[in-house]
Amino acid sequence: MIGDFVCVEHGLMFILAIAFFSYSIASTEYTFYWLIVDAGLPQNISEICAKNRNLSNCAIYYDNVIPERIWISQVDSLRAVILTSFTCWLGGASDLIGRRKILLLNFCGCFISFFMAGILIYCDIHPIYLLLCSTVYELTGGLTVTIVIIMASIASQSEGSTRLYKLIGADVSLLLPSLIITPTGWWIKQYGLDYIYYIVFGSSVFVAIDWVLLLIFYSDQELIQIPTVTEYFRKLFGGLGKLWCSPSSLTLFLWIFNLAFATRLFASNGGDSVSQLYLQSPPLSWDSEIYSMYLTIGGICGLLAYVIAGLFGACNMPHFVIIYISYIAGISRNILFGTVQNSTAIVGLLGFTLFESGAIAIMRNIMAEPVEKSLHGTLFVIPGVLQSYSYSGGQFTFSALYKLNAENPQWLYYMVVPGILLISLFFLTLSHYIHSEKIRPLLQSSSSPPENEEDQELIDSDVNSESFSELDPNATPLD
Repeated sequence: MIGDFVCVEHGLMFILAIAFFSYSIASTEYTFYWLIVDAGLPQNISEICAKNRNLSNCAIYYDNVIPERIWISQVDSLRAVILTSFTCWLGGASDLIGRRKILLLNFCGCFISFFMAGILIYCDIHPIYLLLCSTVYELTGGLTVTIVIIMASIASQSEGSTRLYKLIGADVSLLLPSLIITPTGWWIKQYGLDYIYYIVFGSSVFVAIDWVLLLIFYSDQELIQIPTVTEYFRKLFGGLGKLWCSPSSLTLFLWIFNLAFATRLFASNGGDSVSQLYLQSPPLSWDSEIYSMYLTIGGICGLLAYVIAGLFGACNMPHFVIIYISYIAGISRNILFGTVQNSTAIVGLLGFTLFESGAIAIMRNIMAEPVEKSLHGTLFVIPGVLQSYSYSGGQFTFSALYKLNAENPQWLYYMVVPGILLISLFFLTLSHYIHSEKIRPLLQSSSSPPENEEDQELIDSDVNSESFSELDPNATPLD
Protein backbone atom coordinates (compact mmCIF):
# COMPACT_ATOMS: atom_id res chain seq x y z
CA MET A 1 0.00 0.00 0.00
CA ILE A 2 2.73 2.48 0.97
CA GLY A 3 4.71 1.45 -2.11
CA ASP A 4 1.89 2.81 -4.27
CA PHE A 5 2.63 6.33 -3.05
CA VAL A 6 6.27 6.32 -1.85
CA CYS A 7 9.35 5.50 -3.93
CA VAL A 8 13.15 5.77 -3.85
CA GLU A 9 13.03 9.04 -5.79
CA HIS A 10 11.23 10.71 -2.87
CA GLY A 11 14.08 9.86 -0.49
CA LEU A 12 16.73 11.08 -2.93
CA MET A 13 14.85 14.34 -3.43
CA PHE A 14 14.35 14.78 0.32
CA ILE A 15 18.05 14.44 1.22
CA LEU A 16 19.19 16.66 -1.65
CA ALA A 17 16.63 19.30 -0.64
CA ILE A 18 18.02 19.34 2.92
CA ALA A 19 21.43 20.14 1.48
CA PHE A 20 20.10 22.67 -1.02
CA PHE A 21 17.93 24.61 1.44
CA SER A 22 20.71 24.75 4.01
CA TYR A 23 23.21 25.99 1.44
CA SER A 24 20.76 28.51 -0.05
CA ILE A 25 19.88 30.24 3.23
CA ALA A 26 23.53 30.19 4.37
CA SER A 27 24.89 31.65 1.11
CA THR A 28 22.10 34.24 0.90
CA GLU A 29 22.62 35.49 4.45
CA TYR A 30 26.41 35.35 4.04
CA THR A 31 26.16 37.59 0.97
CA PHE A 32 23.81 40.06 2.68
CA TYR A 33 25.76 40.45 5.92
CA TRP A 34 29.20 40.28 4.27
CA LEU A 35 28.33 43.31 2.14
CA ILE A 36 27.07 45.17 5.22
CA VAL A 37 30.25 44.46 7.20
CA ASP A 38 32.45 45.25 4.19
CA ALA A 39 30.79 48.68 3.93
CA GLY A 40 31.81 49.36 7.54
CA LEU A 41 28.24 49.18 8.85
CA PRO A 42 26.90 47.34 11.91
CA GLN A 43 25.09 44.08 11.11
CA ASN A 44 21.82 45.49 12.54
CA ILE A 45 21.92 48.51 10.22
CA SER A 46 18.45 47.74 8.83
CA GLU A 47 16.95 47.91 12.33
CA ILE A 48 18.75 51.21 12.95
CA CYS A 49 17.46 52.68 9.68
CA ALA A 50 13.93 51.53 10.48
CA LYS A 51 13.98 53.98 13.40
CA ASN A 52 15.76 56.85 11.61
CA ARG A 53 16.38 56.81 7.85
CA ASN A 54 18.18 60.15 7.92
CA LEU A 55 21.37 58.77 9.45
CA SER A 56 24.48 58.86 7.26
CA ASN A 57 24.94 55.09 7.60
CA CYS A 58 21.50 54.56 6.11
CA ALA A 59 22.58 56.42 2.98
CA ILE A 60 25.53 54.03 2.65
CA TYR A 61 23.18 51.07 3.11
CA TYR A 62 20.81 52.22 0.34
CA ASP A 63 23.48 53.60 -2.03
CA ASN A 64 26.14 50.88 -1.69
CA VAL A 65 24.92 47.67 -0.03
CA ILE A 66 21.57 47.19 -1.78
CA PRO A 67 22.86 48.03 -5.32
CA GLU A 68 25.78 45.61 -4.91
CA ARG A 69 23.47 42.90 -3.57
CA ILE A 70 21.18 43.40 -6.57
CA TRP A 71 24.16 43.34 -8.96
CA ILE A 72 25.29 39.95 -7.60
CA SER A 73 21.73 38.66 -7.98
CA GLN A 74 21.57 39.80 -11.61
CA VAL A 75 24.95 38.25 -12.48
CA ASP A 76 23.73 35.00 -10.92
CA SER A 77 20.58 35.14 -13.06
CA LEU A 78 22.48 35.63 -16.32
CA ARG A 79 24.92 32.86 -15.40
CA ALA A 80 22.08 30.44 -14.71
CA VAL A 81 20.31 31.23 -18.01
CA ILE A 82 23.47 30.72 -20.09
CA LEU A 83 24.47 27.47 -18.41
CA THR A 84 20.95 26.03 -18.53
CA SER A 85 20.96 26.56 -22.29
CA PHE A 86 24.02 24.30 -22.58
CA THR A 87 22.96 21.56 -20.16
CA CYS A 88 19.19 21.24 -20.76
CA TRP A 89 19.75 18.30 -23.13
CA LEU A 90 20.78 16.11 -20.18
CA GLY A 91 17.13 15.58 -19.25
CA GLY A 92 16.32 14.14 -22.68
CA ALA A 93 19.57 12.16 -22.71
CA SER A 94 18.45 10.37 -19.54
CA ASP A 95 15.79 8.57 -21.61
CA LEU A 96 18.54 7.01 -23.71
CA ILE A 97 21.65 6.51 -21.58
CA GLY A 98 19.90 6.05 -18.22
CA ARG A 99 18.69 8.41 -15.51
CA ARG A 100 21.00 6.88 -12.93
CA LYS A 101 24.14 7.97 -14.80
CA ILE A 102 22.93 11.54 -15.21
CA LEU A 103 21.92 11.78 -11.53
CA LEU A 104 25.30 10.43 -10.38
CA LEU A 105 27.04 13.10 -12.47
CA ASN A 106 24.63 15.74 -11.21
CA PHE A 107 25.17 14.87 -7.54
CA CYS A 108 28.96 14.92 -8.03
CA GLY A 109 28.71 18.45 -9.38
CA CYS A 110 26.53 19.47 -6.43
CA PHE A 111 29.01 18.05 -3.90
CA ILE A 112 32.00 19.81 -5.48
CA SER A 113 30.05 23.07 -5.67
CA PHE A 114 29.01 23.06 -2.00
CA PHE A 115 32.42 21.95 -0.76
CA MET A 116 34.20 24.70 -2.73
CA ALA A 117 31.72 27.26 -1.39
CA GLY A 118 32.47 26.13 2.16
CA ILE A 119 36.17 26.78 1.59
CA LEU A 120 35.50 30.27 0.17
CA ILE A 121 33.20 31.18 3.07
CA TYR A 122 35.76 29.88 5.56
CA CYS A 123 38.36 32.17 3.95
CA ASP A 124 35.93 35.14 4.08
CA ILE A 125 36.03 35.69 0.31
CA HIS A 126 33.78 38.18 -1.53
CA PRO A 127 30.38 36.47 -2.19
CA ILE A 128 30.63 37.07 -5.95
CA TYR A 129 33.06 34.12 -6.06
CA LEU A 130 30.34 31.82 -4.76
CA LEU A 131 28.88 32.05 -8.26
CA LEU A 132 31.93 30.17 -9.54
CA CYS A 133 31.05 27.31 -7.19
CA SER A 134 27.45 27.31 -8.39
CA THR A 135 28.73 27.12 -11.96
CA VAL A 136 30.21 23.68 -11.27
CA TYR A 137 26.78 22.37 -10.27
CA GLU A 138 25.10 24.09 -13.23
CA LEU A 139 27.56 22.46 -15.66
CA THR A 140 26.21 19.07 -14.57
CA GLY A 141 22.62 20.24 -14.97
CA GLY A 142 21.98 21.95 -11.63
CA LEU A 143 18.77 21.58 -9.69
CA THR A 144 16.79 21.98 -12.93
CA VAL A 145 18.03 18.69 -14.38
CA THR A 146 17.71 17.00 -10.97
CA ILE A 147 14.01 17.86 -10.79
CA VAL A 148 13.44 17.00 -14.47
CA ILE A 149 14.92 13.51 -14.10
CA ILE A 150 13.26 12.76 -10.75
CA MET A 151 9.84 13.82 -12.07
CA ALA A 152 10.35 11.89 -15.32
CA SER A 153 11.41 8.79 -13.40
CA ILE A 154 8.33 8.93 -11.18
CA ALA A 155 5.94 9.68 -14.05
CA SER A 156 7.27 6.86 -16.28
CA GLN A 157 7.24 4.21 -13.54
CA SER A 158 3.79 5.06 -12.11
CA GLU A 159 0.36 3.93 -13.17
CA GLY A 160 -2.20 6.55 -14.08
CA SER A 161 -4.12 6.10 -10.82
CA THR A 162 -1.08 6.78 -8.60
CA ARG A 163 0.98 9.14 -10.78
CA LEU A 164 -0.53 12.32 -9.37
CA TYR A 165 0.03 11.27 -5.75
CA LYS A 166 3.64 10.25 -6.42
CA LEU A 167 4.31 13.57 -8.16
CA ILE A 168 2.77 15.35 -5.15
CA GLY A 169 5.05 13.23 -2.94
CA ALA A 170 8.08 14.42 -4.91
CA ASP A 171 7.12 18.07 -4.40
CA VAL A 172 6.48 17.39 -0.70
CA SER A 173 9.95 15.79 -0.47
CA LEU A 174 11.36 18.95 -2.02
CA LEU A 175 9.55 21.25 0.42
CA LEU A 176 9.70 19.26 3.66
CA PRO A 177 13.38 20.10 4.32
CA SER A 178 12.41 23.79 4.38
CA LEU A 179 11.76 23.12 8.08
CA ILE A 180 15.54 23.17 8.54
CA ILE A 181 15.66 26.85 7.60
CA THR A 182 14.67 28.04 11.10
CA PRO A 183 17.56 26.36 12.96
CA THR A 184 19.87 27.58 10.18
CA GLY A 185 18.65 31.16 10.68
CA TRP A 186 19.01 30.81 14.45
CA TRP A 187 22.61 29.60 13.98
CA ILE A 188 23.43 32.60 11.77
CA LYS A 189 21.89 35.05 14.26
CA GLN A 190 23.71 33.38 17.16
CA TYR A 191 27.17 33.15 15.61
CA GLY A 192 27.07 35.61 12.71
CA LEU A 193 29.46 34.96 9.84
CA ASP A 194 32.11 33.28 11.98
CA TYR A 195 30.84 29.70 11.75
CA ILE A 196 28.49 29.81 8.78
CA TYR A 197 30.86 27.59 6.80
CA TYR A 198 29.83 24.67 9.04
CA ILE A 199 26.38 24.79 7.47
CA VAL A 200 27.82 24.76 3.94
CA PHE A 201 30.22 21.88 4.65
CA GLY A 202 27.31 20.01 6.26
CA SER A 203 25.31 20.48 3.04
CA SER A 204 28.08 18.82 1.03
CA VAL A 205 28.03 15.85 3.43
CA PHE A 206 24.30 15.35 2.80
CA VAL A 207 24.93 15.39 -0.96
CA ALA A 208 27.64 12.73 -0.54
CA ILE A 209 25.21 10.55 1.44
CA ASP A 210 22.60 11.01 -1.28
CA TRP A 211 25.14 9.97 -3.94
CA VAL A 212 25.84 6.70 -2.08
CA LEU A 213 22.11 5.97 -1.64
CA LEU A 214 21.54 6.64 -5.33
CA LEU A 215 24.31 4.20 -6.21
CA ILE A 216 22.87 1.47 -3.99
CA PHE A 217 19.08 1.75 -4.17
CA TYR A 218 18.11 3.48 -7.43
CA SER A 219 17.39 1.12 -10.32
CA ASP A 220 17.46 2.50 -13.84
CA GLN A 221 14.70 2.24 -16.41
CA GLU A 222 14.90 -0.22 -19.30
CA LEU A 223 17.03 1.43 -21.95
CA ILE A 224 16.50 1.52 -25.68
CA GLN A 225 19.35 -0.22 -27.50
CA ILE A 226 21.01 2.22 -29.89
CA PRO A 227 23.76 0.81 -32.14
CA THR A 228 25.56 4.00 -33.31
CA VAL A 229 26.30 7.52 -32.12
CA THR A 230 24.39 8.93 -35.10
CA GLU A 231 21.36 6.89 -34.19
CA TYR A 232 21.65 8.09 -30.58
CA PHE A 233 21.50 11.77 -31.51
CA ARG A 234 18.77 11.08 -34.05
CA LYS A 235 16.72 9.44 -31.32
CA LEU A 236 17.50 12.20 -28.82
CA PHE A 237 16.45 15.09 -31.04
CA GLY A 238 13.72 13.04 -32.70
CA GLY A 239 11.93 12.73 -29.35
CA LEU A 240 12.18 16.48 -28.80
CA GLY A 241 10.86 17.12 -32.31
CA LYS A 242 7.98 14.69 -31.91
CA LEU A 243 6.71 16.35 -28.74
CA TRP A 244 7.65 19.98 -29.19
CA CYS A 245 8.00 20.68 -32.93
CA SER A 246 5.31 18.62 -34.66
CA PRO A 247 2.13 20.25 -36.09
CA SER A 248 -0.30 18.59 -33.70
CA SER A 249 -2.87 19.61 -31.10
CA LEU A 250 -0.73 17.99 -28.38
CA THR A 251 2.28 20.17 -29.26
CA LEU A 252 0.09 23.29 -29.33
CA PHE A 253 -1.38 22.40 -25.95
CA LEU A 254 2.03 21.70 -24.38
CA TRP A 255 3.50 25.01 -25.53
CA ILE A 256 0.58 27.19 -24.43
CA PHE A 257 0.20 25.30 -21.15
CA ASN A 258 3.91 25.74 -20.45
CA LEU A 259 3.70 29.44 -21.27
CA ALA A 260 1.13 29.66 -18.47
CA PHE A 261 3.44 27.60 -16.24
CA ALA A 262 6.49 29.75 -17.07
CA THR A 263 4.86 33.17 -16.70
CA ARG A 264 3.40 32.09 -13.37
CA LEU A 265 6.83 31.07 -12.10
CA PHE A 266 8.35 34.27 -13.52
CA ALA A 267 5.96 36.39 -11.45
CA SER A 268 5.86 34.40 -8.22
CA ASN A 269 9.56 33.59 -8.03
CA GLY A 270 10.56 37.03 -9.24
CA GLY A 271 8.67 38.53 -6.31
CA ASP A 272 10.11 35.96 -3.91
CA SER A 273 13.67 36.66 -5.10
CA VAL A 274 13.61 40.20 -3.68
CA SER A 275 11.50 39.37 -0.63
CA GLN A 276 14.64 38.97 1.50
CA LEU A 277 15.72 42.54 0.76
CA TYR A 278 12.16 43.77 1.25
CA LEU A 279 11.62 42.03 4.58
CA GLN A 280 15.11 42.63 6.01
CA SER A 281 15.19 46.31 5.05
CA PRO A 282 13.30 49.22 6.64
CA PRO A 283 10.53 49.59 7.65
CA LEU A 284 10.15 45.87 8.53
CA SER A 285 13.87 45.19 9.22
CA TRP A 286 13.57 41.49 10.05
CA ASP A 287 16.69 39.77 11.37
CA SER A 288 17.92 36.41 10.03
CA GLU A 289 16.03 34.41 12.67
CA ILE A 290 12.65 36.00 11.99
CA TYR A 291 13.19 35.74 8.23
CA SER A 292 14.13 32.05 8.49
CA MET A 293 11.03 31.40 10.63
CA TYR A 294 8.94 33.08 7.93
CA LEU A 295 10.47 30.78 5.30
CA THR A 296 9.84 27.74 7.50
CA ILE A 297 6.17 28.64 8.02
CA GLY A 298 5.92 29.15 4.28
CA GLY A 299 7.40 25.70 3.75
CA ILE A 300 4.89 24.13 6.16
CA CYS A 301 2.02 25.84 4.34
CA GLY A 302 3.49 24.63 1.06
CA LEU A 303 3.48 21.05 2.36
CA LEU A 304 -0.13 21.34 3.50
CA ALA A 305 -0.97 22.81 0.08
CA TYR A 306 0.01 19.52 -1.58
CA VAL A 307 -2.13 17.63 0.91
CA ILE A 308 -5.07 19.89 0.06
CA ALA A 309 -4.40 19.43 -3.68
CA GLY A 310 -4.40 15.67 -3.15
CA LEU A 311 -7.70 15.88 -1.25
CA PHE A 312 -9.22 17.95 -4.05
CA GLY A 313 -8.06 15.30 -6.51
CA ALA A 314 -9.48 12.49 -4.36
CA CYS A 315 -12.81 14.33 -4.37
CA ASN A 316 -12.71 14.26 -8.20
CA MET A 317 -12.46 18.03 -8.46
CA PRO A 318 -11.41 18.88 -12.04
CA HIS A 319 -7.69 19.54 -12.23
CA PHE A 320 -8.08 22.86 -14.01
CA VAL A 321 -10.44 24.08 -11.28
CA ILE A 322 -7.73 23.39 -8.69
CA ILE A 323 -5.28 25.42 -10.78
CA TYR A 324 -7.72 28.33 -11.15
CA ILE A 325 -8.16 28.41 -7.36
CA SER A 326 -4.38 28.58 -6.95
CA TYR A 327 -4.22 31.60 -9.28
CA ILE A 328 -6.87 33.44 -7.30
CA ALA A 329 -4.96 32.70 -4.08
CA GLY A 330 -1.64 33.85 -5.59
CA ILE A 331 -3.03 37.14 -6.90
CA SER A 332 -4.76 37.89 -3.59
CA ARG A 333 -1.68 37.09 -1.52
CA ASN A 334 0.65 39.33 -3.51
CA ILE A 335 -1.74 42.30 -3.54
CA LEU A 336 -2.09 42.10 0.24
CA PHE A 337 1.66 41.43 0.70
CA GLY A 338 2.46 44.74 -0.94
CA THR A 339 -0.28 46.58 0.95
CA VAL A 340 0.06 45.61 4.61
CA GLN A 341 3.00 46.83 6.71
CA ASN A 342 2.52 44.68 9.80
CA SER A 343 4.85 41.70 10.35
CA THR A 344 2.15 39.51 11.87
CA ALA A 345 -0.21 40.20 8.99
CA ILE A 346 2.53 39.36 6.45
CA VAL A 347 3.10 35.99 8.12
CA GLY A 348 -0.66 35.42 8.16
CA LEU A 349 -0.81 35.92 4.40
CA LEU A 350 1.09 32.64 4.02
CA GLY A 351 -2.30 31.01 4.60
CA PHE A 352 -3.08 31.76 0.94
CA THR A 353 -0.30 29.38 -0.09
CA LEU A 354 -2.44 26.50 1.24
CA PHE A 355 -4.40 26.82 -2.00
CA GLU A 356 -1.54 28.04 -4.18
CA SER A 357 1.54 25.80 -4.11
CA GLY A 358 -0.05 22.38 -4.67
CA ALA A 359 -1.18 23.24 -8.20
CA ILE A 360 2.36 22.75 -9.56
CA ALA A 361 2.09 18.96 -9.15
CA ILE A 362 -1.34 19.05 -10.82
CA MET A 363 0.14 20.90 -13.80
CA ARG A 364 2.93 18.32 -14.15
CA ASN A 365 0.40 15.50 -14.08
CA ILE A 366 -1.71 17.17 -16.78
CA MET A 367 1.38 17.41 -18.99
CA ALA A 368 2.41 13.78 -18.44
CA GLU A 369 -1.04 12.28 -18.98
CA PRO A 370 -1.23 12.38 -22.81
CA VAL A 371 2.47 11.53 -23.42
CA GLU A 372 3.86 8.01 -23.73
CA LYS A 373 6.09 6.92 -20.84
CA SER A 374 9.22 6.43 -22.95
CA LEU A 375 9.24 10.18 -23.70
CA HIS A 376 8.67 11.52 -20.17
CA GLY A 377 12.32 12.52 -19.77
CA THR A 378 12.10 14.42 -23.05
CA LEU A 379 8.72 15.87 -22.05
CA PHE A 380 10.05 17.52 -18.90
CA VAL A 381 13.11 19.04 -20.63
CA ILE A 382 11.28 22.07 -22.05
CA PRO A 383 9.28 22.76 -18.85
CA GLY A 384 12.54 22.43 -16.89
CA VAL A 385 14.31 24.90 -19.18
CA LEU A 386 11.39 27.33 -19.08
CA GLN A 387 11.28 26.96 -15.30
CA SER A 388 14.98 27.81 -15.04
CA TYR A 389 14.60 30.77 -17.42
CA SER A 390 11.57 31.95 -15.44
CA TYR A 391 13.46 31.77 -12.15
CA SER A 392 16.49 33.57 -13.55
CA GLY A 393 14.54 36.06 -15.67
CA GLY A 394 12.22 36.86 -12.78
CA GLN A 395 15.16 37.32 -10.44
CA PHE A 396 16.97 39.61 -12.88
CA THR A 397 13.86 41.66 -13.77
CA PHE A 398 12.58 42.14 -10.24
CA SER A 399 16.06 42.99 -8.96
CA ALA A 400 16.28 45.76 -11.55
CA LEU A 401 12.77 46.99 -10.69
CA TYR A 402 13.55 46.88 -6.97
CA LYS A 403 16.61 49.04 -7.59
CA LEU A 404 14.46 51.74 -9.19
CA ASN A 405 12.82 52.51 -5.85
CA ALA A 406 14.59 50.57 -3.11
CA GLU A 407 12.99 52.58 -0.32
CA ASN A 408 9.39 51.85 -1.45
CA PRO A 409 9.30 48.56 -3.41
CA GLN A 410 5.75 47.58 -2.38
CA TRP A 411 4.40 48.34 -5.86
CA LEU A 412 6.16 45.25 -7.17
CA TYR A 413 3.80 43.07 -5.15
CA TYR A 414 0.46 44.82 -5.46
CA MET A 415 0.88 45.79 -9.13
CA VAL A 416 3.57 43.95 -11.14
CA VAL A 417 3.18 40.39 -9.82
CA PRO A 418 -0.65 40.31 -10.10
CA GLY A 419 -0.44 41.82 -13.60
CA ILE A 420 1.88 39.07 -14.84
CA LEU A 421 -0.27 36.41 -13.14
CA LEU A 422 -3.29 37.71 -15.09
CA ILE A 423 -1.33 37.23 -18.33
CA SER A 424 -0.47 33.71 -17.18
CA LEU A 425 -4.15 33.11 -16.42
CA PHE A 426 -5.00 34.01 -20.04
CA PHE A 427 -2.58 31.33 -21.34
CA LEU A 428 -4.01 28.83 -18.86
CA THR A 429 -7.57 29.48 -20.02
CA LEU A 430 -6.52 29.06 -23.66
CA SER A 431 -4.73 25.79 -22.90
CA HIS A 432 -7.79 24.60 -20.96
CA TYR A 433 -9.91 25.14 -24.06
CA ILE A 434 -7.46 23.16 -26.25
CA HIS A 435 -7.32 20.38 -23.66
CA SER A 436 -11.11 20.13 -23.51
CA GLU A 437 -11.62 20.19 -27.28
CA LYS A 438 -8.60 18.21 -28.53
CA ILE A 439 -6.69 16.35 -25.80
CA ARG A 440 -9.44 15.00 -23.56
CA PRO A 441 -11.32 13.26 -26.45
CA LEU A 442 -8.06 11.55 -27.45
CA LEU A 443 -7.48 10.35 -23.88
CA GLN A 444 -11.03 9.05 -23.62
CA SER A 445 -10.83 7.21 -26.95
CA SER A 446 -7.50 5.60 -26.05
CA SER A 447 -8.71 4.45 -22.60
CA SER A 448 -12.03 2.89 -23.78
CA PRO A 449 -12.47 0.12 -26.41
CA PRO A 450 -14.13 1.06 -29.69
CA GLU A 451 -17.84 0.47 -30.05
CA ASN A 452 -18.95 -2.94 -31.39
CA GLU A 453 -15.39 -4.24 -31.00
CA GLU A 454 -16.64 -7.67 -29.86
CA ASP A 455 -19.00 -7.91 -32.82
CA GLN A 456 -16.19 -7.00 -35.19
CA GLU A 457 -13.96 -9.68 -33.67
CA LEU A 458 -16.68 -12.28 -34.17
CA ILE A 459 -17.12 -11.26 -37.78
CA ASP A 460 -13.39 -11.44 -38.47
CA SER A 461 -12.72 -14.67 -36.55
CA ASP A 462 -12.17 -18.06 -38.16
CA VAL A 463 -15.04 -19.58 -36.18
CA ASN A 464 -17.58 -17.40 -37.98
CA SER A 465 -15.94 -17.33 -41.41
CA GLU A 466 -18.27 -19.85 -43.12
CA SER A 467 -20.08 -18.52 -46.16
CA PHE A 468 -23.41 -19.65 -47.57
CA SER A 469 -21.58 -21.52 -50.29
CA GLU A 470 -19.67 -23.57 -47.73
CA LEU A 471 -22.95 -24.84 -46.26
CA ASP A 472 -24.74 -25.31 -49.55
CA PRO A 473 -23.07 -24.50 -52.88
CA ASN A 474 -26.44 -23.82 -54.47
CA ALA A 475 -27.77 -21.61 -51.69
CA THR A 476 -28.25 -17.85 -51.83
CA PRO A 477 -28.67 -15.36 -49.02
CA LEU A 478 -32.42 -15.37 -49.57
CA ASP A 479 -32.60 -19.12 -49.13
